[in-house]
Amino acid sequence: MKRVSLAEQLFITPAFMLVLCWQYWLWSRTDWKPEYAHTKWQLIPLFLLVILVWRGLSYQKEQLDELASANMKRCDAICYKVAFCLLLVIAFAGGILSHVELINAVSMGWMILALLFAMSILRTALFVLFDKKGM
Repeated sequence: MKRVSLAEQLFITPAFMLVLCWQYWLWSRTDWKPEYAHTKWQLIPLFLLVILVWRGLSYQKEQLDELASANMKRCDAICYKVAFCLLLVIAFAGGILSHVELINAVSMGWMILALLFAMSILRTALFVLFDKKGM
């Protein structure tokens, strides 16, 4: 069996975050159209099916790589700290600016989704960087 890198698994996360952003866009719309419901219920199961089949076929007997696991923990720790700080900024901005109606719940949701998408990209980039350096 071919040895599988964790980087291959990490490239799924930004795609999943894009689907999550698309779902949020559908749910936060103020001008709902019937076509949105059709695409919502057709694309999500298709996306999940493709990911589950691909992961099942690719990673049936995956060998554990200790260096990759250590690198993943290091990347997760860095991303956790960055996300924590940015979520605090979003929370305080929402608390302060919502009183003067400069920010609303929908825009805060978009900020949080943008943060999650950026963290998935940062996590993948850091892992690839650490993996290349052999840290």
